[in-house]
Amino acid sequence: MPTHPPEPRSLSDKPLNYVDPVDATADGDERVVEDRTVEEYATSDRQRSLRARIEAQDLPVSRDREKLAGVVEHAIMAGNGITLLQGETGSGKSLYTPLIVRKLLRKLDRRLRVVVMQPRRDAASGVARAMAALADEELGGTIGFSTSEVKAVRFNSQISVITSGIFLRHLMSGDLRASEVGAIIVDELHEGSIDYHLALGLMRLMQQSGELPPTVLTSATMNRAGVQGFF
Repeated sequence: MPTHPPEPRSLSDKPLNYVDPVDATADGDERVVEDRTVEEYATSDRQRSLRARIEAQDLPVSRDREKLAGVVEHAIMAGNGITLLQGETGSGKSLYTPLIVRKLLRKLDRRLRVVVMQPRRDAASGVARAMAALADEELGGTIGFSTSEVKAVRFNSQISVITSGIFLRHLMSGDLRASEVGAIIVDELHEGSIDYHLALGLMRLMQQSGELPPTVLTSATMNRAGVQGFF
């Protein structure tokens, strides 16, 4: 893997920023977290245990966090704001990307709010638990999640992991405009559900009107040319 961020790949006058695929060396992102309640994982002992289990896997995205941060920063400063991240299942993209983006927003003095779209309830809650453990922060505080069944997020949470239906509703209501959030992340882009297609369509309209915040699109498999052609 190259040690420096690759140059953004250009398509017409709207370059997208692409991070080369990273190899997986562990189980899937969601499988590192067992099904527990919010209260259980809000305790420091359990969070420390979970953090140790994740860090022991030495996931590829964790190793290349500076590279990813550099590519996203380049996108933000260049004004196009869209980064494509392709990584195999288990590479750590779901767990580390929001934390990396939040750190970058803090560095750039941008609005400290990252909203992450996840396709399934168990993925949304599991990823949020894992990120809270990695950051040693309270689940449901600065890092939280919201599904149709459980809401463990606050109005001032810095990272909110939400399911696709909730994400779509926020897009439609204008809550995810650049004036409201620092960045959005669409995880599992290959999911291809109706919610995903609708969300991408609305994001394209936001891009055209200049309201789309810095965006990271992640996937294990990606039709890069198709995504570039769309945006």
